[in-house]
Amino acid sequence: MSTEYSGEEREIDVRAIFGLLRRQIRLIAVCVLLVVVVTALVTFSLTPKYTAAALVQVESGQRNLLDPQAAFAGDSSDISRIESAVEIAKSDSILLQAIDDLDLVDDPEFGVSLGFRSWLTSVIRSTPLELPTGEEALHQILGNLKGALSVSRRGLTSLISIEVESVDPFRAAVIANAVASAYIQDQIDTRISAALQARDVLQRRIAIATTDVTSSEEAIDLFVFDNLDRITEETGREDIANMRAEVAAFEAERERTNALADVLAESLDSQDFDSLRQSLQSDAARALERQRTQLEAQLSGLPESAPEAVDLRAELARLDQELRRTARIELGSLRDSLAQSQGALSDLRGSIRNAALSAELPTDLLTTVYSLQQEASVARSQYQVLLSRLRDVEAQADLQLAEARIVSPALEPSGPSFPRVSLILAVATMFSLALGIGIAYLRENYVGGFVSDRQVESVLRLPTSVSVPRLRTHDDTGELALLSPADAIVTAPISQYSESVRRIGASVDQLLRSREPGSGSARGSVLMVCSAIPGEGKSTLALSLGRSYALSGKRPILIDCDLRKPSIHRHLGIQPSRGLYEFLASHGQQIKFSDIVVRDSQTLLAMAIGARGSGTPTDHLVFGTAFEHLVESAAAAFDTVILDTPPIGAVVDGLYLAKHADVIALVVRWASTSQDEVRSTMKTLFAAKRPDTPILAVLNQVEGARNRYNSRYAGYFEEGY
Repeated sequence: MSTEYSGEEREIDVRAIFGLLRRQIRLIAVCVLLVVVVTALVTFSLTPKYTAAALVQVESGQRNLLDPQAAFAGDSSDISRIESAVEIAKSDSILLQAIDDLDLVDDPEFGVSLGFRSWLTSVIRSTPLELPTGEEALHQILGNLKGALSVSRRGLTSLISIEVESVDPFRAAVIANAVASAYIQDQIDTRISAALQARDVLQRRIAIATTDVTSSEEAIDLFVFDNLDRITEETGREDIANMRAEVAAFEAERERTNALADVLAESLDSQDFDSLRQSLQSDAARALERQRTQLEAQLSGLPESAPEAVDLRAELARLDQELRRTARIELGSLRDSLAQSQGALSDLRGSIRNAALSAELPTDLLTTVYSLQQEASVARSQYQVLLSRLRDVEAQADLQLAEARIVSPALEPSGPSFPRVSLILAVATMFSLALGIGIAYLRENYVGGFVSDRQVESVLRLPTSVSVPRLRTHDDTGELALLSPADAIVTAPISQYSESVRRIGASVDQLLRSREPGSGSARGSVLMVCSAIPGEGKSTLALSLGRSYALSGKRPILIDCDLRKPSIHRHLGIQPSRGLYEFLASHGQQIKFSDIVVRDSQTLLAMAIGARGSGTPTDHLVFGTAFEHLVESAAAAFDTVILDTPPIGAVVDGLYLAKHADVIALVVRWASTSQDEVRSTMKTLFAAKRPDTPILAVLNQVEGARNRYNSRYAGYFEEGY
């Protein structure tokens, strides 16, 4: 047997667990009922909220109508694209667009309102309550919408779910669809913006490419014309010389025409009619000039206020207007002529270049010309590529599709998503059950007293224990009256109390037989009856056990070892002049042991009792050889020696007495003695007793309704006991 008491068991004892649940079932049930009722009240008092969800599918490939194959080309970046889509869908820009589309500023749920912080600040500063405005209001609305919005990916699919929670089911569906639509529109706008930016870049690059093409072509012409004399001389091509003369004539005529057009344009802009008349060489212009000269001559001879003068001035204004119109027509003709001459000149220059390049040029000239032609070819090729790409980008800007689409718009939910009554109650039930079991475990093992013998066995880790009921009997008037339990052994031998005492004796005998199997020693056994604290009913139980042994035909002796506060003599109603204290103090020389032994008048039980309490420490008396000799002598003369010891937690004497015991009966008062005190006493006893001495726990003064024998075996006991 272990010499140390730990109060813990490493292995799981399933029977002990079920025993705990059975003993604490009422506490667990009350805890479960209380938590579930409170949770139900709180749950049904909450405002229900509804959740609507819109499903958006993110396409796995680039959607380009100009390249149909691109719509089916996925890549390894699909996962990151879907995750990016989730973040974009719940971004501030998308939510702000939804807020603007639905005008949530005045919405009672998501709009601007006075929060607790604003109210508290107003109360502290004694300022009037005002709704937030500007950035603060926008941030509040944005925060409200973010709190109700949830965007997540559906498993490993390309679907993202946009969920919105609201007290109004219709409002939840509307906002979810608005966020989804804002996300889709943002995708389209982003792609269009990217296409337009690419178009602008291409246009700037095409302008540069156009300049490069023109410069390269002009470089060839310039080289040819700079070397035209040498080419004509070395090739003998007279046609090239003739075309060069034509070019010179064309250029001279073009310069004259351009100068005349510049003069006409300047005269028109400055309203200089004299210069217009001089510049215009057409017959119509000359006719208008003659008419104007005649009108001016007629007008010069008339007074300004004359009616004829008014008509003449009007006619003169009409002629000026006609002259301007004629000048514009003439200017247009000149510019058309310039354009035609420019085209003819370009054709002529091209003919000269082609003729020169087709001739047999010297090697140095041919090499330079070939280099210039290659540069011009590269410039033209780059220009064509850029121009083709520009056309594609311009088409893409008009044919953009979003990379996502709404596959399932949000519908108005039929039931609330919060609170989920069944789930909450199920969780509350599980939690309350765990809480109740936890409280039951604490109550069983750490808080309060012991309420059953099974609990005693489970907590103290003892092999067996016995419960003794609280004795209630009827007096002469027929009313319930609490009598001495020790007397019930004689007066009510078949009562529950008497049977429990006999059960203690039987348990002690079993422990002794298991400790010393087959032992034939004639020495009597020593039973130590102790308790953790005073008031456990230990002395009464020791007296009852002694009487029970005596009535069964054994020869027991009861020794009142509580030298500081003896109590057996009070139970018997006697007051001896000398007792155990006096015997031990005289070391058995002045007082004989037989002088302090008395007989119970009802059972002839032998008892060594005390006469009065000691005001000094008594541990040296029970620790000495006199007491050891006393115990040995008593064990030799009697079948059973019962040691009624002082409380272990109050007096140290019991620790010295434990070494004499063959069996220790630890008395614990029902639902009263602290479990910590009992465990502490157990540890102390295990350290003080002999290694092979078993301990029997006795749960004393159990209420009748709590005693497991009360209802099940009531027919075997006397009525009223």
